[in-house]
Amino acid sequence: MPPVTVALAVPEIEYSTRAARAELPTYVALTDAVYNMGRTTLVVEALRRGDLELLGKAMQDRLHQERRLQHVPGGRQAMAAATAAGAAAVAVSGSGPSLIAFAVEPPAAPAVAAAMVAALEVAGVRSRPLVLRSCADGAVVTAEG
Repeated sequence: MPPVTVALAVPEIEYSTRAARAELPTYVALTDAVYNMGRTTLVVEALRRGDLELLGKAMQDRLHQERRLQHVPGGRQAMAAATAAGAAAVAVSGSGPSLIAFAVEPPAAPAVAAAMVAALEVAGVRSRPLVLRSCADGAVVTAEG
C-alpha cells in the first residue's frame, strides 16, 4: 500500500459518540445498506492501490454521514472547501465531529486542513488542523534491559 497523507479538521465542540450512535435509525432501507456495503471493498482496494479518486467514490455514504453533519455547523461547507483545496475524498471521521480528507497530492494536505478549519470558523466553530501520514511499518516495540 502506498503511503497516504490525510488532513483532519478537529472541531472544538462537545459531541458524544454514544449519543451519535443512538441517533442512527434501527432499520435502514435495503438499498442504502447494499450501497454502503458495496463500498467497503472499494475502500480497501482504493487504499491498496493508492487510488484516491476511487476512495472519493467509495467514501460516499447513505447511512450516517448526513445525520452526523447536522451536529457540525459548517461541516458541509468544510467538506466542499477540502475538495476545492485538493482533496479527492472527504468524510466525517468516525462518528464525528472531526472531518477527514485525503489530499490528491500529499503536499496539499496542510492547505486542505486549513481550508476545512477556515470554513468551520465562518460557521462559528473553532477547530484545529492536523496532517497525518500512514506508515506501512505498523507499531514497533523494543525491549530494554
